[in-house]
Amino acid sequence: MESGAKEDGKCVNFRYYGGWATPNIYFLGFAGFVKFGNIRIGGLSGIYNAHNYCLGDHERSPYNENTIRSVYHVREYDAYKLMHLEELIDIFLSHDWPFGIADYANCNNLFATKKHFKDEIQQGTLGCKPAAQLLEKLKPSYCFSAQLHCKFTAVVEHEEGGRVTISYTR
Repeated sequence: MESGAKEDGKCVNFRYYGGWATPNIYFLGFAGFVKFGNIRIGGLSGIYNAHNYCLGDHERSPYNENTIRSVYHVREYDAYKLMHLEELIDIFLSHDWPFGIADYANCNNLFATKKHFKDEIQQGTLGCKPAAQLLEKLKPSYCFSAQLHCKFTAVVEHEEGGRVTISYTR
């Protein structure tokens, strides 16, 4: 059913589970994955907020001043669903950068354009811990995140059994 379709006169809300947003754009939902040909794509939507992370999906339309901000926060149970995928994925999508991603790249160019990121990295406030856990568990070949609105390239080496393997996430 397409976005905005009516079922028994009511709008169908696909915001949680995902669905077709337009004919050529598929929303994975708050946490989901799809297989496109031989490519497995998984994603975690939202911005990490420690206060709301462990709360359930309590927001309901129409949103008020508090819920309009919290409705798009990452929830623990959404990350938990993806942690139970048994197969590795090829591409991981997240709104927030994975926590600690700056440890896997040269940050000089980043700091030249986003000076405040240096303080956030030193304070341990840059990035999403659940996205980092999913990156380590699912070991995707590629990870794309957009929250910080700049290009930043990193290469994460994955370890298995205490030794570095040839498994990388770019």
